[in-house]
Amino acid sequence: MDRTFGRRWTSLRNKAVGVPKRITSKSRRRSRRAANRWKPPGLFVDPETGNVHLPHSVDPATGRYRGRQVLTKEAEE
Repeated sequence: MDRTFGRRWTSLRNKAVGVPKRITSKSRRRSRRAANRWKPPGLFVDPETGNVHLPHSVDPATGRYRGRQVLTKEAEE
């Protein structure tokens, strides 16, 4: 058996583990976890066409972004 095993074990045994001094209340715990809940994405209504799309992105129906034509619609065959 390794001679250093006993010294390693005592050093691990003496390490302090963090334990809460008081019980966390339900309201405090729930308010902390409220930040993790799912939030629906914010949608943007185009003032020119009235289409709804994600903000800071090109309108897929018209190909416009901030009033400028960015994408061209391909001709349907």
